[in-house]
Amino acid sequence: MGFGAGYAAVKALVVGGNWILSAHQDQRIRVWGKSGKISTNGTRRSKQVSDGYGQTRRDLVDGDDGQHKLIASMPTLRDYIKAFVAPRNYVQVRRHCKRLWIEHVDIISMLAIGGTADDPILYSASWDRSIKVWRLSDLKCLESFKAHEDAINALLVSPDGLLYSASSDAKIKVWGSSGAPEEEEQRRMPKSKKTSKHFLIASLEAHKASVNALSLCKETHGEKFALYSAGSDKDIVVWEMEHEIRQMVPKGTLKGHRKAVLCLSSTADFLCSGSADRTIRVWRRSGASSGGLSSHCCVAILQGHCGPIKCLAMSFSDEDHCVLYSSSLDNQLKVWNLTVSMTVESVKDEGRGSAVNEPVASLIAPWRFKSF
Repeated sequence: MGFGAGYAAVKALVVGGNWILSAHQDQRIRVWGKSGKISTNGTRRSKQVSDGYGQTRRDLVDGDDGQHKLIASMPTLRDYIKAFVAPRNYVQVRRHCKRLWIEHVDIISMLAIGGTADDPILYSASWDRSIKVWRLSDLKCLESFKAHEDAINALLVSPDGLLYSASSDAKIKVWGSSGAPEEEEQRRMPKSKKTSKHFLIASLEAHKASVNALSLCKETHGEKFALYSAGSDKDIVVWEMEHEIRQMVPKGTLKGHRKAVLCLSSTADFLCSGSADRTIRVWRRSGASSGGLSSHCCVAILQGHCGPIKCLAMSFSDEDHCVLYSSSLDNQLKVWNLTVSMTVESVKDEGRGSAVNEPVASLIAPWRFKSF
């Protein structure tokens, strides 16, 4: 059963601790929690899920059937009351329009969790081209800074704490942080200086059109990871760290989709991409664990959706099987069973040098859901 009925359309979801945070078309972030007490001695089950960096973890899920309810909305009423009096808290958003700096002024497109386990923070990105930083302990907005020249479509936080943002301006930007501002320091900051705690490290440019999605894939053994970016130019660009210059550089492009690539999901060995051409492509990644450059081969094309595919997620059901979830603008959610221990034929397309598109993986669609 869904929750949040009656609010504006949901544009992004993220799980932070025991909370679910949702971003809505009304430019607000809502925080949801269990209405019942969290059981300490009730039935709990273990579930293995992907953490988004190619690694897996086991989460303990409560066996109770508690409902979720709205806990708070961000910005909070307390922050509005503190901010609305002082003129310095207002920023120009249009020629004759000013808004509080703690507010987004367009659709919130993406949420991401960063910080530490003891002090988690939330990043929110918007079509208003800004990124805002929220402290989850008290739901306070700490920072707001302009990140791009066009709408921001994707956000992720890397294992080393860097923030990656992707935009319709065809750029990926890498941001570092010198730490969250203290409350007293935040009050003294003029609005032009509220961006001082996050700084631009690099701007990555390889796409010819809007960048729609990002995904990080960490090696099974080692600390290295690859960054994947998907764009409206139909390409997936593979980025890897060049240690001599300490920066991500493009190492290759995965081609095959006939229209814009809209979403990505990855594990240590596999990358899945969803496109406006209504297909999902499964790519196998190999070679990185031996110390060389990683290679990719398209091992399957999944067809079945009747609309553009907007979201993908992967989780491991056991050591040999991976479950892929896909959702589309055809109002359907599909669940695919992927056999991880599949064999891949090393065949190349001699014409363009890209990975061959022959499906050699064993995938099925065991369940199918429709929205009501």
